[in-house]
Formats: sequence, structure tokens, C-alpha cells
Amino acid sequence: MLKKLDTRILLLIAIAVLVFLLMQKCDAVRDLQTDLQWSNSNLKALNDTITTTKNKAGQLQYEKDVLLSSQEGLRELNSRLYHEIKKTQGQVAYIAELVAGIDIPKTPPSSGSGTVTGNPCDSLGGTFTVDWEAKQEFDSLNSRHLRTKTMVEVQNGKMVRNVTETVTDEIRFNLITGLVEKNGNFEIFVRSDFPNFKPTKIEGAFIPRERLFPSQKKKNFSVGLGPQIGWGVIPKSSTWNNGFYIGVGASFQYTIFRF
Repeated sequence: MLKKLDTRILLLIAIAVLVFLLMQKCDAVRDLQTDLQWSNSNLKALNDTITTTKNKAGQLQYEKDVLLSSQEGLRELNSRLYHEIKKTQGQVAYIAELVAGIDIPKTPPSSGSGTVTGNPCDSLGGTFTVDWEAKQEFDSLNSRHLRTKTMVEVQNGKMVRNVTETVTDEIRFNLITGLVEKNGNFEIFVRSDFPNFKPTKIEGAFIPRERLFPSQKKKNFSVGLGPQIGWGVIPKSSTWNNGFYIGVGASFQYTIFRF
């Protein structure tokens, strides 16, 4: 009887070890699948070009696939973004670099005011100073403000020198950017309401951080009710015998170690 009991205990230990190894293998397979998925996504991102689409409001926006990588892995994928992350304090979860051009609309004619000193027609000459300013308000967020001052020196009716100073040269524009999932990949989208805005380069990377997406804390205990199959000590007549059983009942489990 004792020998039979020892055999069953060894069998249970063997089953437990097998289950543990299978769990470890499943975790390794999941890690490999994640790495493969990231590799395929990054390969597509490295070969992707900027595409132009329209959002639901009919506004133009520009999109490009984003890289998915750890911070160290980004060193090989995009060294420029990696070095930018190294300059930043704290953990970076998303980084993007945008190079864009704006074809400034033609500035409408605008009058200016100025002053005159001396008599430009005599031999001593004189100077003209003109202030010029133009403002364009495209909307509440997008505008252009340009102001210059020009000084012209004249002698004997001829211009001998001119100097132009830019007093104000300001462009204000909004920029909307984010990540959107399309066809199984994440893309960076960029758009602006400034007229003729167009990016010529979009590079970006998303770096998963545990702090942003914390895993839910697993409970150490659980209560269940349902069919059960197992091995244990069960009553038989007036004695207790060990063996396999099938039944329905309630169970309470507390986990000490978690793998």
C-alpha cells in the first residue's frame, strides 16, 4: 500500500513539473510571437512613406507607420530618435520628429507710415524711413504677423544706401498629432489648419512602459464552484483512502508562489 502511495505521489510531482515546464514554454512562445510581430511592424515602418488622407471632417492629414521598440532596441532602428531620448530626463513612452514646410500665402498689399529728414534733392541729401506691417489671421490659432522698417539715404536725387530691419516676423500655427491603428499597424498622424502646411519627414517610435499600462494585480486567493477532478484522500466506508475522484463541489485556493 505504501509503495502504491509513493508511486502516485511521484506521478503527481511529475505532472506538476510537466505543467510548470509547459507554462514556461508557453511564455517563451508568446515572447517570440511578440518579437516577430514587432519585427514585421518595424520592417513595414522603415519602408513606409508619408501618405495623405482625410479625416471624418474632411481635413487633410499626413500619416506614417510608427516603430514599436524598447529604448535600447531603438538604437538600431533609428539612432536619431534614440539619441533624442537619451537627452530627455525620465522615461520616454512616445517620441516623434517632424520636418514640415509652409507655403506662405501671398501677403496682401498694405500701406505704411514713415518719416523724412533733410532734403533728398540737395547736395547734402537726406533719408526716408518707412514702417511697413502686414497681419493675416487665418483663424483663432493660425496667423502671420510681419513688420519691417526700411531706411533709404538719398544724395543729389540718387539713392546711395538702404537698410531694412525686420521688427516682427511671427507665424503661429496649430499642430495635431497622435497614433491611430490601421490594418494591424499603428501610424502617426499629423495635421495643421495653417494653409498649405505639408510635412516632408515624419519619424516616430512608441516605447511600451509598464507605468503607462500596469498589469492588473492578481489575487492570491480564489473561490470556485463546479465539477472537480483530482487526487486526494476520500472517505470509504469507515476508513480514509487515497485515490482519484470526480465530483461536484466548492473549493478555496490560496497561491503562495506564482510563476
